[in-house]
Amino acid sequence: MAPVFYDVAYQLCDKFRQLVADKNNAGLSPSPPRPIDAVSGGAKTEVLKYINMATFDVTGLAGFGHAFEALSEKPNRLTSCMHRYIAAFFEARLSDYLAGTYHIQIRSESRLTPPKRIAGERKNDILQQSFGEGINKKQDIGNDLFSILIKANMAFDLEPHERLSDEVLADQLLTFARSETVATSLSIFLRLLSEHPDVQNRLRTELVSVDDDRPPVEVLDNLPYLDAFVREALRFFPAAPWVLPSATGNATVPLGTPIKGKDGKLITSFNIDERSYIFLPLRAMNISTTFWGPDAETFDPSRFLDHRTVNMAKLPGVYGNMISFLAGPRNCIGYRFALLQMKVMLFALLRDLEFRELKSKPETVYRPSPAVRAYVKGEEHLGVQAPLMVIPLDNSGHVSKDRC
Repeated sequence: MAPVFYDVAYQLCDKFRQLVADKNNAGLSPSPPRPIDAVSGGAKTEVLKYINMATFDVTGLAGFGHAFEALSEKPNRLTSCMHRYIAAFFEARLSDYLAGTYHIQIRSESRLTPPKRIAGERKNDILQQSFGEGINKKQDIGNDLFSILIKANMAFDLEPHERLSDEVLADQLLTFARSETVATSLSIFLRLLSEHPDVQNRLRTELVSVDDDRPPVEVLDNLPYLDAFVREALRFFPAAPWVLPSATGNATVPLGTPIKGKDGKLITSFNIDERSYIFLPLRAMNISTTFWGPDAETFDPSRFLDHRTVNMAKLPGVYGNMISFLAGPRNCIGYRFALLQMKVMLFALLRDLEFRELKSKPETVYRPSPAVRAYVKGEEHLGVQAPLMVIPLDNSGHVSKDRC
């Protein structure tokens, strides 16, 4: 998957450079920059919009073996349908919750039908192209996730009842098609870097020290400050600030810390019924002083270098000592895919561009739905956005003197 990630990451760098060079481009930002925001050689840019395009392109190439070409901004029928598919998925999740809790029905499921049909057509295209007249041809059908899934589903040793239906096959893609959450996380990463220029400079210094423009995964994973930054950013701002899992059966849940009831008695556990929804505040758990010490609400990647508070956190998360990707058998199975994508994007972007906070300091408001969505206060009517000042760097990884 790494080659796909690098290809798209550098396409995103080129896109940002093109946008900055063409300051009259209407796609730069939904609202014009204020005079105070002006920086020579840079431009106010709505970074979330283009990161979203990039992560969507990654989903197409790595998930479907299909080039959505979202960064080219060309109309694309399959791209449009997949956007509707993902949007309908989120609405369907909300529908499940409302139907079970308040008996309110939201008819978003019908919007899933056309994209599922197109996903089925894509499957048939892959099979016809790869196997020709019969399965005995045994051709390699590709390394994208959808092709691998199809190949596994056609294994000779599978019983008929073990094979996935076309509908279930299409549904599995949503596990990896959460491009919006990855894009939102990356935009938050860039905002944090713009607000902490010392962190951005230290991280860029580490990334520029790598001689290879496309280092292997092992090299990226062994860059200590990159790893520390990603961990701290995901701790500080998980893509999903809360989740609402439902109980599969009746259970008694023990409390880690007993609480006193209205009658003055200590409560050490509580009962939940089957299909009850349980609100899990992931971000609150990630910034709890109980788990992370007195500086839990301070953004500081160095905590993952000196382990001063990491070792005291006992959250049973699948990633580190945090709960950002959940835990147990229902954890986010695509988290490694997301982590690698994030690291590759950061590697390419920070070696090529600088991201600064706008001097007018617009306030960013984050709203969960259930994934986080970013808005600018006072510009909510313009939709989701995350504007930053983007400045291309010279070949040495520094801002040119005439751009300072």
